[in-house]
Amino acid sequence: MSRFVIVPGAWDTPSTLEPLVDPLRAAGHEAIIVDLPCSNADATLAEYADAVRAVLPGDLTDVVLVGYSFGGFTAARIAVEHPELPVVYIAAWIPRDGVSVLDLFAGGDPFEAGEEAGMAASEE
Repeated sequence: MSRFVIVPGAWDTPSTLEPLVDPLRAAGHEAIIVDLPCSNADATLAEYADAVRAVLPGDLTDVVLVGYSFGGFTAARIAVEHPELPVVYIAAWIPRDGVSVLDLFAGGDPFEAGEEAGMAASEE
């Protein structure tokens, strides 16, 4: 079975995603919800990634990384380090190449220039 490493969104705690744990365990999987340093307003994405790395096992064979909401940024960062790692995004923010988190919050539209349409077309 798989080990699901679940990365919560910004300002979430592990209890936010606790409803995911019972169904995964009932299906025979292991589920770990990462406790991110959300209470530290100065925490960086690097520190969030460090929290994920701290719970990853040495053997990633059966690991599935799950990024929820803002946790998609952290999950994407870990996925770049481990391209063999399957990643599931749930209502997640996924960074575009060359766009920082600050760019997104500074009023830029992450889907400008019809990227939503482009994504839909590529999925067909």
